[in-house]
Amino acid sequence: MMSTVPTVYILHGDDLLTVRQFIAKLQTRMGDEAIAEMNTSRLDGRSFQIDELTTAIHSLPFSVQRRLVWLQNLDTSAQSKNRQEQLIKLFEGIPQTTALVITVPKSLDKKDWLLNWGQSNKELAFIRQFQQPLGKAMSRWLQDQITELGGLISPEAADYLADLIGNDTQLGMQEINKLLAYVNYERQIEVKDVETIVAILPRGDYFTMVDALVAGDSSSAMKMLKALLEEREATQLYFGIIDHYRLLLQTREIFENDGNEHTVQKTLAIHPYRAKKLLAQSNKFTLQKLESIHNNFVTTDLKIKTGEYSYEHALEHLIATLTN
Repeated sequence: MMSTVPTVYILHGDDLLTVRQFIAKLQTRMGDEAIAEMNTSRLDGRSFQIDELTTAIHSLPFSVQRRLVWLQNLDTSAQSKNRQEQLIKLFEGIPQTTALVITVPKSLDKKDWLLNWGQSNKELAFIRQFQQPLGKAMSRWLQDQITELGGLISPEAADYLADLIGNDTQLGMQEINKLLAYVNYERQIEVKDVETIVAILPRGDYFTMVDALVAGDSSSAMKMLKALLEEREATQLYFGIIDHYRLLLQTREIFENDGNEHTVQKTLAIHPYRAKKLLAQSNKFTLQKLESIHNNFVTTDLKIKTGEYSYEHALEHLIATLTN
């Protein structure tokens, strides 16, 4: 019996950089870069037509065994029941000469129709979630990327860099390249290098937005949000805020159990500077208030999953409620 390989690749999650790296590796299997590009079709998942996707899928590859069709930024919740059925029928008839890559810029709910189809058709579908790393996971991601590029970074410097950039892997890769160029690949990157290079990032807007949220300044927070949305994905900003308030809640719990700045740093495995800042910010809230904020996040997240809110709408809602 002839062996088969997946014909549908379902890549979902907010780590857009790693998604692109994964697709780039698929393209390298097609050989020469020019030939690979010639055999790659890209369609916008927000505006594509079934007919154009069908044509792309059934086109024959040129000088290679398989061609790649990339359906970008698919909003699975925007597909009607009839359209879902059309797509599933199309997926199940894809020839082995085509690999259809579907990217969804957020993690799919376990009840999502596309995820359910993929899990029920494992002989046809490859599924992988690409979630942006947080905390120690981000620190390990930075170390792995730097090692792969032929450089070295101390664990302390990786932790510090992770604290500065949050879970933004695209920003992380930009700063990795700057830092490696700064040390000229000749020595290990240290904390002082991160302080020298990354401290001049135009990242102040994000931290200014978070500071404004904590201070209850809705006008400044909204202004910063609009500027940031021109540079970053709404999903990154949304989960960044969620993560920050999660840390505030944990910090407040540590403090109320007689913890101090050192305890916060050790328990949360974060840089001393961030521990000091979190402790100062958490003192602006009672534990009950932070728990209430966390419950509001749960409600907001449900509204996103049910399609009532977009991530942009959710961000505006959070700013309004957090600064009230």
